[in-house]
Amino acid sequence: QNFMVYCFCRIWSLAPELASQISDHAIRHILSPYLADGEEIEILPLCQDLEARGLDRWDVDPIFRDNVESMAEFLGLSPFEKDMLAYAILYATTSYFSSMMDSVLDDLILRQKVRLFSLLFDGTLEEAERILTNRTKLFRAGLVEFEEYGVDMRYSAAQEFFSSHFDPRRVLEGSFAKAKPPRLSPEDYDYLQEYELIRSFLEVALGHRLRGAHLLIYGPPGCGKTELVRLMAREIGAELYEPTFDREDFRERDRFRSYLAANYLLRGQRAFVLFDDADTFLNEFVDKAWFNAILEGASVPTVWVCNDLEVHPAVARRFKMIVKMDYLPRHARERMLRYYLGGVLGRSEKAEEWFSRASRHVIPPAVVANAAEVLMHIGPHLEMEPERALTTIINQTLEAMGMKKMM
Repeated sequence: QNFMVYCFCRIWSLAPELASQISDHAIRHILSPYLADGEEIEILPLCQDLEARGLDRWDVDPIFRDNVESMAEFLGLSPFEKDMLAYAILYATTSYFSSMMDSVLDDLILRQKVRLFSLLFDGTLEEAERILTNRTKLFRAGLVEFEEYGVDMRYSAAQEFFSSHFDPRRVLEGSFAKAKPPRLSPEDYDYLQEYELIRSFLEVALGHRLRGAHLLIYGPPGCGKTELVRLMAREIGAELYEPTFDREDFRERDRFRSYLAANYLLRGQRAFVLFDDADTFLNEFVDKAWFNAILEGASVPTVWVCNDLEVHPAVARRFKMIVKMDYLPRHARERMLRYYLGGVLGRSEKAEEWFSRASRHVIPPAVVANAAEVLMHIGPHLEMEPERALTTIINQTLEAMGMKKMM
């Protein structure tokens, strides 16, 4: 609470015309430890009294203070960056504090915000500008992004700073997870001429720790792009990670910060990152100069997967390799079908006929895998033949995806 009180009193002292825009509701919440119930707010004498008594912004809950210190030490933050981290956490978790700061910053241009924060937390103008333009470790570690109208930080990450079991690495590691194991084999990609090129590229990128080692794979949904990347990780003996996100409140910016956290923590490890379904992300960030700089300086190889290649040439140039994939050829499709469904259908004559017929159609591996799982659970309760049930399940999904159904 003292950190927020300090911010309010300091702003009132530095720029009373800005502080006067703060609502009484927010002020009362901020100053609540120093106000009696129903007491009328007399801001100026209260702030003068607190400043005279040497109000310490770090006279806060020891758990919060120690956790911020721990993250600052882990990332190698300066004192000013540590203050800005604490500011970001409170902004992300305390509505009346964010409301207060939004009122103060609403009409300020970047130059004015830089000056205000440099005075607020005793930093240089250069330090403040670097932070507010996201050129520090707070951003590169995927922890905090300062925006034109506020601060963007994962609420779950911000909440961790109030925990008695805080671990800086765990906070950042919570932003990404190991990818699922592959379900296909190299033989399933024997039609892909670029297979060995991709494998060699990733092997060299990891072995020589190349910076800016980015590979873009694009092609229609269900052609096996993601499975190929997972397979490559197994083939070259590397760990594969994917940025995580809140599926209930999905935002590309959160996923991007998850990617940054992975890129920061996985440095020097035999690991690379899969950024799946990257279409929207690459289009959204196409004009960001700092995004191009991140691509060029990334220390962990990354494979970006998307359906349509619509990225700006300025972004496309940052990829070391770009590979186009198409749907699996028939012989590969039949192998894939047998892999997923062999245990469900068995080797009867009807099953063989079904595999032969189904392999003539383009069916994404994910659709087949889901159909196999459904049939495995409901099979004992079905009265219809499993081949007919599979056809029905798969056709419904294909139709929903706008793809041609099986006959």
